[in-house]
Amino acid sequence: MKRVYSSVNDRKTSPLKKIYKKIYNTKLSPNLILGTILGVMCLTLIVGGIFLHSMQNQKTKHEPPITVSAETTAPVQETTNTHADIPYVTEISASYNGPDLQEGDVIDTSNISVEATYNTGFVENVDFASTEWPATITMSLSSGANTFTISYKGLKADLTISTTPKSALSKADEYSTEYDNADIAYKSDTIWITGTKCTAEDTYMLFHILCGPDNVPKVTMNENNFKSIGGILHNAEYHGWFLGCNASYLDGNKKWPDGLYINNGELYTGDETSGHEMCITDTGELFTPEAGLSFDDLVQKHVVYTTLSDNPVLIKNGEKQDIIIDTYHTKTIIGMVAPGEYYMIVSTDGKYANNNTFELFRDLLYEKGCTYAKALSGNANTTAAFDGNVVVNPPCYNRHLPDCFAFFE
Repeated sequence: MKRVYSSVNDRKTSPLKKIYKKIYNTKLSPNLILGTILGVMCLTLIVGGIFLHSMQNQKTKHEPPITVSAETTAPVQETTNTHADIPYVTEISASYNGPDLQEGDVIDTSNISVEATYNTGFVENVDFASTEWPATITMSLSSGANTFTISYKGLKADLTISTTPKSALSKADEYSTEYDNADIAYKSDTIWITGTKCTAEDTYMLFHILCGPDNVPKVTMNENNFKSIGGILHNAEYHGWFLGCNASYLDGNKKWPDGLYINNGELYTGDETSGHEMCITDTGELFTPEAGLSFDDLVQKHVVYTTLSDNPVLIKNGEKQDIIIDTYHTKTIIGMVAPGEYYMIVSTDGKYANNNTFELFRDLLYEKGCTYAKALSGNANTTAAFDGNVVVNPPCYNRHLPDCFAFFE
């Protein structure tokens, strides 16, 4: 159908212009019209805001309220991710599980265990290589307690490893040539002995002894309350020792000289030391005490044996001592390098006269490294036995002895 326009202008005018034209023809003020439009817009915004607020209130009624614990300021839903639930190390410990060690040994670190305890209670075995430790842990150990600090993840633990003094027997290989050339040679797991016949101004027998801590020397009394009733072989058989020599002496009336005589920890005679005793401790240390000490004083020094002889001390604290009066008679001398290593000189075989002086033997033992040396009883008592045989004859055959300085197998 053909549309009929009322005028040419109607054909060309847009709808918006038509509306504006109608409004204009009503003769209303433009300001009134604009105010009306703005009012309608504001009303629309107010109604929309009220509707949105109402919807939000309805949603809130269906959600539980968020509560806060009295022990934390964090929301409840965040407490499952706290630091307390993250594993971390609270303590470490270290221990040594290897064989017993001696002075001078080096620790095998594979025998060290390190454990880390976590806050959860879990205990972890830690590879030692992943810890931090001082370089000294791979060095030679000193005698006694050795303490090292182990660190792991910022925590520290002390590891203490105790050692025993190094056995003198470990030095045996150093004297292999001496052993091969000795007139007497013997070794076992507990003692090592060489005996060599030597000549200086006169002949003498030089014994060298290495022993473990359980085989340090003792003083063995003869029977019948230390009376002088038996010779050296009688003493050896009665007590069962392996190597020994004469030790103390009695005067012409078979009485002990001044001083304290202690045997196996018991006091047999004397009130105080004379300063001529040779003491033997439970670890095998030899020394001569000052005069005027009591039995209790020596017990506190762990003395278990003494010998009595007024013959001189030749070396003390590693220093040579002056020889005031020297003699030309047979001699028995004991020297100590350290507990467990000793020298024994018995001079001479089967006669009283002897041209070997105290000074000569002092210098010899000093060269051997002795830190202590003392002459025991001499003259007619001088003798030595080894493995049930007399190896140095006394000037007087089967001389009766009050006691012997002896080593046991």
